[in-house]
Amino acid sequence: MYVNVSKHIHKHITYYAVRIFKTYYQNGKKINEIVKTIGNTTNPNEVEKLKKNAWDYILNKQKDIRLSLSEIKRIRPQSPTGLMRTIERIFSNLDVLQHMKKNFPNNYDEFLEEITYRFYSITSERILSFITGKPKDRYYRLLDVIFPIKRELEDMFYNALLKKGMITNHEVKIDTTSTYFEGNGISLAMFGYSRDHRGDRKQVIILLILIDDYPLFSYVFEGNKKDVTLFLDTVKDLKARIKCKKFIIFCDRGFFNPDYLDALDKDRIFYVMAVPRRKGEWSGYHNKKTNEFSIEGRRAILYENTNLRKELLKELNETVEKIRKDLKKLTLSEIKRKYKYALKFINIKKKTLKGKVIEKEKKVLGRWIVLTNLKDKDKTREEIIDDYKSLQEIERDFHILKSELYLRPINHSKDERAIAHIYVCILSLLIKHIIQKEFGRDKLEEILGIFSYEIITEKGNLIWTEEF
Repeated sequence: MYVNVSKHIHKHITYYAVRIFKTYYQNGKKINEIVKTIGNTTNPNEVEKLKKNAWDYILNKQKDIRLSLSEIKRIRPQSPTGLMRTIERIFSNLDVLQHMKKNFPNNYDEFLEEITYRFYSITSERILSFITGKPKDRYYRLLDVIFPIKRELEDMFYNALLKKGMITNHEVKIDTTSTYFEGNGISLAMFGYSRDHRGDRKQVIILLILIDDYPLFSYVFEGNKKDVTLFLDTVKDLKARIKCKKFIIFCDRGFFNPDYLDALDKDRIFYVMAVPRRKGEWSGYHNKKTNEFSIEGRRAILYENTNLRKELLKELNETVEKIRKDLKKLTLSEIKRKYKYALKFINIKKKTLKGKVIEKEKKVLGRWIVLTNLKDKDKTREEIIDDYKSLQEIERDFHILKSELYLRPINHSKDERAIAHIYVCILSLLIKHIIQKEFGRDKLEEILGIFSYEIITEKGNLIWTEEF
């Protein structure tokens, strides 16, 4: 729920209306519904009084309805010490506590606060300064300290997890995401394809590395880089960092490039990667005698999601039928507007359907080809498919980074601080994984749930104290 103030002008008089809305999704569409109209006025001085009445109604009369945080500017935890102690316990168990204090001799407490308060929706050093009462410059200077030792910290946590036997298989998952900037950003920030759907903002590309599902390494690149251009150099750097002769890399088709497969084979780097589905003819990969797939002599595996394929084929057939009918009655400009995401199926000049393109699309829907240099004795077909499908773990981590740990947007205007900010978020994600794996999935929520927090408005007014 949220409070909305609308105004309109009629005959030179401004009218204000204060209403309470609730937001929900129905059939994939966002719906804003009026819960209650609090009042109308032409006096701007009465608007704040009506807004207060609206909040009173939400907090006192509507406790059964989940409160939206859309108007909340700051969330101030009363006491995050339990989580801090848990994080220190993790550092101690991994035998890195003394190293952390040595790396941050003058600002270890601030480093711990940076990680901990991420779990309490604290999104900037300014708000962190407001909560702790410390000068904000202490947190900005902390980021300056983190940046030059980021790689050292990553290697330290990797080696600690390896020593404790928490990393055993060395299955490496690689994927990228983007995060955008408010303001001018840094020298790495550039316009590019935005996973955040913010094409109006400059961004950077973050390449995240999971080892046995622990987020351990990250690389930051210019915002206009393509995944395929980042892959080979990153993998070679990983080989120098990872203490395992035979690790396996899992990645999606965005990283596929046949030109560097020979280099991976030569360096004995093992991989499982998807092949772009709409390039080449799959029939050419299939050996009908052995009923196996191969691409340029390399082992390939076809995976089909039967239920998804059936659903996608139905949707495609329905779309094609709609296009066929509309081609007879719509103008070219109307067709382009209505079917801008399906223009590859249409010959605009002739106003006809591209039959071959449609048939090729039908062949790939719900199907994937995965290429690997692993032998069957290393991993069976079923094991490779299951492992490849586990790439969704890294997608979930991206969601957590952005939605729970507030990776985006980045407000820093220095390269060093922006990269350090990204690393703090990833380290918080690592802590989350360790807590969940060591103590169980509910442990983090239990630790956070011990404490209450206060919801503070932009003007600093306390409107709610809640127990987790």
